This record gives sequence, C-alpha cells and structure tokens, in this order.
Amino acid sequence: MRKRLIILALIAVALVARALPGTRTIDDAFITFRYSRNLVEGQGFVYNSGVQTLGTTTPLFALTMAGISAITGGQDFQWYAIAVSALADALTCALLYLIARRAIEADPIAALPGLLWAISPMSVTFAVGGMETSVNVLWMVAATWFYATRTERSAEIGVGVCAALGLLTRVDAGLWIAPLFAFQLIERLLT
Repeated sequence: MRKRLIILALIAVALVARALPGTRTIDDAFITFRYSRNLVEGQGFVYNSGVQTLGTTTPLFALTMAGISAITGGQDFQWYAIAVSALADALTCALLYLIARRAIEADPIAALPGLLWAISPMSVTFAVGGMETSVNVLWMVAATWFYATRTERSAEIGVGVCAALGLLTRVDAGLWIAPLFAFQLIERLLT
C-alpha cells in the first residue's frame, strides 16, 4: 500500500510540474509537428509535400503525435507533446523509485531519484518544450528496470522492446543501448 501511495505521489508531482509552465516549445519540435501534420493530412511522412526525404530524428514521436491528431481530429501538437512527455516523465519517476527500491528498502530514500526527476528543471524544460526527450528517457529507464528484474525471459524481451522503441524515438539512444547490450553479453558469457 505504501509503495502505491509513493508511486501515485511521484506521478502527481511530475504531472503538476509539467502542467504549470504551459507550452514553451523549442524550435526543433516544430519539425516533428510538421511531419505529424503532413502524415495526418495524407501527404506522407515528409517535411515538404512531394519531397520523399526523411529528416526527422524522432520517427516514433512524430508517429505518436500524428496518431493523437488522427484520434482527436485536432492538430494541437504542442499540447499533445506536453501531455505525452508529462505521462512519460510520470512513468519514469515511478520506475526510478521501483529500481531504487530494489536496492534500498527505505522508501523515502528510494523515492528520491523519482522526486528529483519530477522536479528537475532540465526534465521539465524538455517536457514542455515539445521534444521527445521524456519519451526516450522513459525507454531507457524502462529497459533498466526490466534488466534489474531479469528473473524471467519476459524481462529480456522487455529490455529488447524498450531498446527498439528507444532507437525509434531517437537514433542516438544507441549510445545507451550498446553498453547495455554489451554488458548483458559479457554477463552471459561469464555465466
């Protein structure tokens, strides 16, 4: 029961911290929004209509924004991005707590990483900036959580799925994936 309350509190703090500032969209986010808009409007996954060049560094995030737009019938991509980023950061806070809780049984101390991420000015800035950073961090932390709980085969699959989603969110997620996979390979070879 106490774990659930802590998780709910961390989620609430993260959501409130990202709702208060409103949109502060960073210019690169508008590139993603344009891809999303063009996709929804039937022009394809392109920046300029008729020019078949992939120029987005975040295809999964652009597809997510397009999906939300298609479902809602609107094109308020700035708010969609904030909502998705806020939810991603809220889940990240919960996972950070759960990871720390595996190593530290004192709930207040284990909650600190999640709380610090919830109120970190840099994480809030990227979340309200319309960028995919929060979603990419979620995939990294989720893969770490799966790795930390690797008692079953499903945990290995979870690491792989999160790694793939991380790469689709931002290709530079490979900088995190490569060491994680290398460590897993070395660990497997030594056992």
